[in-house]
Amino acid sequence: MRPFFRQRTAGLAQCDGQIALACLTHTHHTLQIENLAIVPLPATSEAITHATRTLVTQTGARGWPAAIALPEPLTIQREIRMASTQNESDRDAELRDHLADYLPGNPAFLCLDHAVIQPGEKEHQILLIAAREDTVYTAVSQAENAGLVVRIVDIDQHAKNRALDLQPLSALPCADAINKSLLDTPTTALLIALGLAMRRCPTW
Repeated sequence: MRPFFRQRTAGLAQCDGQIALACLTHTHHTLQIENLAIVPLPATSEAITHATRTLVTQTGARGWPAAIALPEPLTIQREIRMASTQNESDRDAELRDHLADYLPGNPAFLCLDHAVIQPGEKEHQILLIAAREDTVYTAVSQAENAGLVVRIVDIDQHAKNRALDLQPLSALPCADAINKSLLDTPTTALLIALGLAMRRCPTW
């Protein structure tokens, strides 16, 4: 790996009456907060897009790869066991079969993902995550209309926990312009935004 390899991620969150945007750069195993911004959450979808676009412009994050979050109640999360030898096609089919047990309707209209949380020689413990397509596409479109390039769709509680694991946040390296008092008592929206930005976005 090149010694000065860097990646960047913008984390965008809407929660508890706020829109928060956190811009972080990743160098090897270190993080630096480049910018933070928070504004009140407007009442309409158009106003939210406009406010988010203003945040993106103010922070210089236009075109940044971004991570966004869905509210946990709008997702399904289940832990299941699956054979470790399955190919991708068979695994996807089995995941959709499991979804039919948890969510009424056509599983073809769901976005799903999974993560191995406990690998095994014969079976893996899998976390299955799903959300309705229209919910995912609406969230992605809103962020991209504001100027971000969405690479990751996470869940708000996971992102919040990721940020809390790194407390105190004020100990993270920050650009000179960052108001560190925001990190001493961060709001829920800011925690989620930071937790999202802590993820490395895919390079595709």
